[in-house]
Amino acid sequence: MKLLGVSSTRSSLLGRSSKPGISNSVFAVVITVIIVVAALAAYGAYGLGGAGTKTETSASTQSSTGVGSSSSGTTTSSASTATTGFPSGTVSISDAMALMQVPLTGASVSQSSDSITFSSSSGISITAFAITQENATRTTGMHPPSYAQGDVFVIGGLIDPTLYIPAGASVSFTVVNMDNAMYNDLVVSTVGPPFASNMSQYMTWSGYGMGMMAGSGFQGFLYMMSVLSPANYAGGWAFTYAYSVTIPSYANLWYVCTYPGHGMGGMYGEIVTTGSATSATTSSTSTTKTGVTSTSTTSAVSSSASSSTYTTSTSTGLPPGTMSISSAEALLKTPPVGSTVSRSADSITFTSLSINITAFAIMPDNATNLTGMQPPTYAKDDVFVIGGLIDPTLYIPKGATVHITVVNLDDDMYHDLVVTTLSPPYPYMMMQGMMWGGDFLYMMPVLSPANYAAGWAPYYSYTVTIPGVANLWYLCTYPGHAESGMYGEIVTT
Repeated sequence: MKLLGVSSTRSSLLGRSSKPGISNSVFAVVITVIIVVAALAAYGAYGLGGAGTKTETSASTQSSTGVGSSSSGTTTSSASTATTGFPSGTVSISDAMALMQVPLTGASVSQSSDSITFSSSSGISITAFAITQENATRTTGMHPPSYAQGDVFVIGGLIDPTLYIPAGASVSFTVVNMDNAMYNDLVVSTVGPPFASNMSQYMTWSGYGMGMMAGSGFQGFLYMMSVLSPANYAGGWAFTYAYSVTIPSYANLWYVCTYPGHGMGGMYGEIVTTGSATSATTSSTSTTKTGVTSTSTTSAVSSSASSSTYTTSTSTGLPPGTMSISSAEALLKTPPVGSTVSRSADSITFTSLSINITAFAIMPDNATNLTGMQPPTYAKDDVFVIGGLIDPTLYIPKGATVHITVVNLDDDMYHDLVVTTLSPPYPYMMMQGMMWGGDFLYMMPVLSPANYAAGWAPYYSYTVTIPGVANLWYLCTYPGHAESGMYGEIVTT
C-alpha cells in the first residue's frame, strides 16, 4: 500500500509534468539557453570524432556490488579515475565512437536486412549505443527504421538491428549512453510494441521474466538495469553499464529503452530466438538497407563499466535489483551499525573505517510520516532518509571505506545518490557541474521509480573511499533535484 500523506499533485519545482524530467518552471528560458549552448559544444566535439580528456582525478577508489536482502543480481567495477582519467562507470567518447562502427565478434552482419546473427550460444557479447538519430546516421551511414521517432540503438554498426540469438545463450550486454541530453537504458522484454510510456511502472515478477499486471497490458524484463545519465562530451566520457542474461526459449524478444516515452517512441529492436521449435522470422518492422554481409573481428567495450549477472529470484519473488517496499520502510528507520545518531542535530557520526550506509530517496510527505521529522528548510521537494533522519549531516573519518546502498522509494521520479566535492548551490543540470571544476567519487546509474502496486523499489550499491578533504556532499544528480535541495553534507573527521 502507498503511504498515507502522499500529495496527489507533486511540486512543479522539479518539472513534474506529464512528461517526467522536463521542467515547465520559470527557469525554462534560462535552462533552454544553457542546453542549446551545451548541445552546440557537444555537437562540435562529436563531429570531430571525440572530446578532450578530463584533467582531474578522484582521490577515491571505487567498486560496486549489487548485494542486498532481495537482490538477484551482482555488479562489480574494476577501474578508477586514477587509471583511466574518467569517472568510474564511464567509457571514453572516442573509444565508444570507434567501436560503434565495428561488427560484433563471432557474428554475421547483414546491412541489407539490418540484422546480426549469432550461430554459437556461448561467448556472445553485445555492445549497444543509445544515440540520437542524426549521430547514428553520421556514424553508420545508415538510416533508422521508419518506426523510430527519437533516439535509437547502434549495435555492430547497424541501427536498431534484428538480433538472431540461439535459445539458452548467455548474452553479455554492455549499454553506452551517447546522447548528451537524454537518459537511456536497454532492457530485454518478453513482449513487443507498442510499448507503454512509463514502462517501469508496469512490471511485476512471475517466474522467468515478468508477469502481467492486471489491466496494464505489459509484461516485463529479463534484467532491470538502471537508467544511464547523458554523456559528457566536454569531459570526453559516456556512461556505461553491463549485465548478463540467459535468452529463454521464446519465439521473440525485444530490446527497448524504458525511459518514459522512449520505447513508445520507437527506441527498440527485435530479438529472434533460434534453435527452438517456436523460432520466428524477422519482424516486419525491420528496415531494408543496402549493404554487405561480414564477419566481425573486434570485442566489446573495455571500460570501467559495472557488470551484473542475472538469475531468477525464486526465494524473494522480486525482480533483480529491487527490494520489497516493506523491507525498505523498516530499514529506513534503522540507525546504521556502529554509528551515533543525533535527531536534535540531524547528524550521524561514524568512527569506524568500514562503514555501511543505506540512503532512501523519497517524497517529503512520506519521509515525515516515516521518521516524524521535518526536512531541512533548504529542501523544497524530494529528500534522502538515512538512519531515520532526513538529509542528515554525516561525520565520516578520512580514508574510511563506505559501502553505499541507494533505494528509490519515490513512485514517480528517477533518483540517484553521488558523493561530490561540489558544494551548494547547485545548477539545474547537475551533471554539467563537472565541467566547472568539481568531481564525483562514483558515478552510479539513475534508479527508476518504485512500484508500490507490485511492492518493490529499485536499489543500487557501490563502494567509495573517503578522500582527505574537509567537506563532501551527497546529492541527487537528476535534473533539478540537487538545485531544489536534495542533498546533505559529509564532514570528514
